[in-house]
Amino acid sequence: NQVPLKLEENRLELRYKSDLITTTSLQPFEVPAGETRVEKIALAVELDKELIKKLPQIWSEGTQDLDLRLYIRVTRYLELPIYLKSP
Repeated sequence: NQVPLKLEENRLELRYKSDLITTTSLQPFEVPAGETRVEKIALAVELDKELIKKLPQIWSEGTQDLDLRLYIRVTRYLELPIYLKSP
């Protein structure tokens, strides 16, 4: 890419149907223009106790109802969603 990439403030949401499973964020990183990088990303995840009980059902039904979105803060009041996996 001819444009540098800099990931700063962000929010990563994982949902199953309409239920929020967890919210976390990716650690900030930069990729200069014209370069390719592989970044190892660690995620801190907290799960609701009720959703933990549903995990066997979620995994057995497959991933068709999973929704994974990365929200990137563009301005103080605007977040841009990036649909990584949507139903």
